[in-house]
Amino acid sequence: MPTDRQTAPQRLCLCGRVASWRNGLNDHSAPDQLALLNQSRRAIVRTAAEGLKRHVVAAAHLAGLAVDIFIHSWNPELAETFSEVYRPKASLHEPVHRKLRTVSSLHLSLSRVVAMVPKEIALVMVSRHDLLLYEDVPLPSLLADAHAQPSLWLPQSCQHRFSAVDGVPIAEQPAMFEACGCRPAGVHVASDGAADCVGLSGKGWLMESPSLARLNLRADAQVPKATLLLEHSLYVLDWWFVATPAVASSFARIHENFSGYTHELRARGASFVRVRSWSHFYWAHHITHVLRESVAVRFMPLLQARDFGLARFVRFGRDCEAPVPATGRLLHTYLATSRKLGARWVHPTLHDQCPLRLQTSSTIMCPWDTPACPARVAESAVAAIRVAETALRREGLDLTHAMDRGYVPRGLRKQLDKYSHIGGGGVIGSSDVSLGAERNQRAEPQPADSSRRAHDGHADAGGRPARRTERAAKDKSKKEIRRAG
Repeated sequence: MPTDRQTAPQRLCLCGRVASWRNGLNDHSAPDQLALLNQSRRAIVRTAAEGLKRHVVAAAHLAGLAVDIFIHSWNPELAETFSEVYRPKASLHEPVHRKLRTVSSLHLSLSRVVAMVPKEIALVMVSRHDLLLYEDVPLPSLLADAHAQPSLWLPQSCQHRFSAVDGVPIAEQPAMFEACGCRPAGVHVASDGAADCVGLSGKGWLMESPSLARLNLRADAQVPKATLLLEHSLYVLDWWFVATPAVASSFARIHENFSGYTHELRARGASFVRVRSWSHFYWAHHITHVLRESVAVRFMPLLQARDFGLARFVRFGRDCEAPVPATGRLLHTYLATSRKLGARWVHPTLHDQCPLRLQTSSTIMCPWDTPACPARVAESAVAAIRVAETALRREGLDLTHAMDRGYVPRGLRKQLDKYSHIGGGGVIGSSDVSLGAERNQRAEPQPADSSRRAHDGHADAGGRPARRTERAAKDKSKKEIRRAG
């Protein structure tokens, strides 16, 4: 029978400082860019809110659970936007503490928002403001285990190991393209029925557990066994978690004893935290060396890049898993992977952070716009981009603002045109529209010669070279950005 703690409204707590779409646009930008910065941040909040409300609040409501929202931010200029979008139970927006390190500031914000939460509830979800969800957070199933002991649930996270053309023997690269339903780059044989994948990339990825090496960091060689103990055990994705209230509150210690945590990390061999002071490392230390066995740590079946991302990276869409065909097994890559898995050490608490099936070269991650991904994956990726586009337009900006180079890449624009029937109003992660016919059509052999060049984007519908039209689009986009600024 449900307890009072389980039937009481659960809590979604948002904390931290809102980023912008572009790294170069921040509080230190020129005064004439600050208005653009606030426009950008408001669009970030609205883009992320669509997924958080749908996949946390609405999903819990369908299961008979209520979710109250509490917010703390270092963005007082966004207080009205937060109130309009979320209608929170309580909120606090303060000027940023500029003397605090970023990690310490984040966890002070976390402590402020968790302190607003009544103690009679069973679960707290803590998230940064720009989390972009594509799938439901399974609060009902987590709630069933919340009464057993203090618990912490983390999302799964892996790191890219190799793309289909990087670090894999040439003879094995075609199998990685084949797994995503694409032809290898430069292959133009139409008889195999594979698609050209002229969208975002068409390349697949092999994955591995998070490591310092992939971050270009090294443990201190002068500390005994530091390389072995830290290489795969000092990284935890720091975007969000679900926990029982006391465990959620414990993360405030990272702010309260920031210098102590830093000293302990350096003593373990992580001397790089003096320069690379990232919450990833502090969370890993807190979980494995502070909470220890007193808390049950588990990983939810929600994987970074497949099930969620960040709003400012919405342009990348999401990935899906695809098995590598048995006829094209990556033998040399598999053997190299097996040797690496046998030689590494991962802290037992973090062992399940990256699913083992993604580390054995038998499963590959494919971009959303490849034939291997189900229709609903493509639909939800496009829907999220549409939401971002609507949020940007509301601020007087266009989608080019969300792009690194100030224009929408040709491949992405072509893909968005294919899914012109997908809107952004409440379809992230769930749509009844079937794209099977389009996907089958995309997999058909393509015409050759001049008609093929038009299909591949080398010429537009009027026969003009695509490079010229693309250059004109870039120039137009840059002018629009300057006007918006």
